[in-house]
Amino acid sequence: MKQTIFIVLILYLLFVSCKNDKPIADKPTSKPKLEKTNPSPEKTPSVIQEYIPEGFEIQYECDGDLNQDGIKDYAYVLKNSDDDTAPRRTLVFLGNKQKGLDLFMQSDTIFPNSNSEDVMTNFEYEDITISKNELQINFSGLGPSGNYDFIFQFENGELFLKSMESFHAGAGGQTVGYYEVLTGKIEMTQVNTMKEDMPSETEVKEFEPLKLAFDKVNPFELFDQQLTKFGF
Repeated sequence: MKQTIFIVLILYLLFVSCKNDKPIADKPTSKPKLEKTNPSPEKTPSVIQEYIPEGFEIQYECDGDLNQDGIKDYAYVLKNSDDDTAPRRTLVFLGNKQKGLDLFMQSDTIFPNSNSEDVMTNFEYEDITISKNELQINFSGLGPSGNYDFIFQFENGELFLKSMESFHAGAGGQTVGYYEVLTGKIEMTQVNTMKEDMPSETEVKEFEPLKLAFDKVNPFELFDQQLTKFGF
């Protein structure tokens, strides 16, 4: 009798198991998260596209508060997509609560050609930044090209060349030049790297102060001219 009950119990369990052997319905899943369409830094404002000539593209860009009004300003360096010997254009835009952005200044002489035949302006590294009320541009290279730093200062609604600094290293020595354009002061330092203590000599000369607007100056040419006057 017990054996019969045991067999019946086994058959019942098998029957129940078969009834529950239906596929389990898929559980509703949450909607997949959408990836950000722009995970990189914010897109270039659309108004900028109007100022990019045909055949040109943005090579460098930066933003900051150049005129210290609490609204973001922008600077762009454009290069010719097909001709790397063509002049590069630098655009500076000021933020405007009503209009969005206004083209403030542009120049085709601040950045040298990206593939210049002049070894003095062939650089491995270039950078443009806005820091407080200054637009800072840096060029760094090996050998004769050296390093250059140009600073433009926003003042009374204008953008003037404030200062320039250069560094060159060669066999046996280093030369550091600093030119305060707005005051006319030029300081040249020569370092003798052939000696263990690396002695240096600094000479300072005063020239006429200059107030040169961003769109009216070629920094490299100006620096060369002033250093020639200095005696270098």
